[in-house]
Amino acid sequence: MNSSGKNFITNEKGEPISTKLQIELNFVLRRLRILTVAIVLGILVIYFIGLFSPAYNITENFLYIKFISLFICILVCVLSSPLKKFLLKRVKEKNFMASYFNAIVFPMALCDFGGLFCIVTNLFLIKDILFSTVGCVVSLLYIYINFPSKKDLLQISFN
Repeated sequence: MNSSGKNFITNEKGEPISTKLQIELNFVLRRLRILTVAIVLGILVIYFIGLFSPAYNITENFLYIKFISLFICILVCVLSSPLKKFLLKRVKEKNFMASYFNAIVFPMALCDFGGLFCIVTNLFLIKDILFSTVGCVVSLLYIYINFPSKKDLLQISFN
């Protein structure tokens, strides 16, 4: 809040950004919240379906596949944070809504891919609950880390 009692969002220099950009930001944040809830629910539903799926057609003795799927999940999720920072630096005022939305959605999609890959590989093919749980937790953790925050606005140049 400023001295007049109005809420405003500031840029990297501490100056308030335009009302138009604040409205666009609020609109994009609503869409991102809905999308994030859908992604998280999708991961959890597939995880719980895998937990309760029957245990026939299980491929055994594929320890290396367990580690490879978990490694891919962790690698993709870890790489999503630098990707988000890189994409946020490219957001400009001219096409703010689309570029900011994409800067958040692409890293979340990577986390979603990594988590689902690990869950499906370890629960539906191998039936290993430990590896799939670790992949699910890592994926949800990085989705939380990549969720939009006020710190994101410090990386955007509103010129």
